[in-house]
Amino acid sequence: MGDATNDENDDPLSDLADRVGRRRAERTESEENGAPEASPFESMAVESVDSETLWTELVDDHPATAGVAAEAEAVEGASGDLEHVVPKRSFCQSCPHFAVPPAFACTRGGTEIVEVADADRFRVRNCPVVRGSDPDERR
Repeated sequence: MGDATNDENDDPLSDLADRVGRRRAERTESEENGAPEASPFESMAVESVDSETLWTELVDDHPATAGVAAEAEAVEGASGDLEHVVPKRSFCQSCPHFAVPPAFACTRGGTEIVEVADADRFRVRNCPVVRGSDPDERR
């Protein structure tokens, strides 16, 4: 049969338990000696925030309207349809038809986000919001 000794070092994870016990003892000693605990955060001076101004800016009486004061660039699509390259924040991301992330699509029937043109612009097809903001198509 095996040894009948009660050696604690044979227990699984006994080394880990010993290290944790030593760290706890060291932490308790430093707290008793009045040593300041090291903080992972750094103190910084910041400006005070006027909460009234902040709420006024956040809760504006005039909700954002998709495409207002933004420019759409008309381009010829591969299928012959008229497409537009638009600023994504001014059009798609402020539109009620933009799918909830992580989905990336327009939920309006017949309208399509064709591609991401670059970091700030989308190429869209058959979007009435874009057509309504295009001065060439208002005639």
